[in-house]
Amino acid sequence: FLRTLNGFEMKADIVMDEVSDDGRKVQIGSTATYRVRKPNGFAIDLVSDRKVRHLIYDGRTLTLYAPRVGFFAQASAPSTIRETLNVLSDDYGIEVPLEDLFRWGEPGDSRDRLDEGLYVGPARLNGVETDQFAYSTGDLDWQLWIQRGDKPVPVRIVIVDTADPAQPQFAANLVWTTNPTFKDADFTFTPPASARSITFAKTDVAGQ
Repeated sequence: FLRTLNGFEMKADIVMDEVSDDGRKVQIGSTATYRVRKPNGFAIDLVSDRKVRHLIYDGRTLTLYAPRVGFFAQASAPSTIRETLNVLSDDYGIEVPLEDLFRWGEPGDSRDRLDEGLYVGPARLNGVETDQFAYSTGDLDWQLWIQRGDKPVPVRIVIVDTADPAQPQFAANLVWTTNPTFKDADFTFTPPASARSITFAKTDVAGQ
C-alpha cells in the first residue's frame, strides 16, 4: 500500500532505549515528522530533548540543518529518495529512523533476511483496529501493527536488539496523512541569515 502512494505525511512518536557502559537502560523520547513526495522530495524533522535535525531533499540537493547550533551542510544528491537514503548511510553514516518505510515492497528490501514471521492477531490501538505481526530477522525481533481497512498503513513498530544482553527496544507510534498537498517550498531549504555552512563529513569506510 505504501508503494501506491505518491506522497505522504507521517508523524512518529518514538521511545528508544540507550544502554550505558554498565548496562543500564535509559529511555529517550523523540518525534519524527516525514513529508514525502515521490520520487524525489522529502523533509524530515527529528526532534528530541538532546538535539533537533532537519533533513531536506529536493531531487538535487541534500541538506542537513541543526537549528540549535546554527549549522547546515549541503551536498549534491541522486535523483530518487531511495538512492539518497543510500548516500546518507553509505557516504555520511547517517541512518534515518524508520527508513524501511521507504524500502518495503521494493527490490533489495529486508524480506530475504526474515527468519520467521507470525500473525499474532487483531489488536485495537488508540481506537484503531489493526492486525499485529511478529518477525525475527537475525539479531532483531520486531513487531508490526497494520491498520485494517482500505488504508493498511503501519501504526506501531517495536524492535528489540536481541544481540545486546540488555535487549534495548525501539518503539514508534505512527499517524498518517496519505493524501497531503505539498508545494515545492516544502522541500526547499533557505538558510537563516545567522546559519553557518559546514561540510558533510565522509564516512571512512576503509577504517570501519
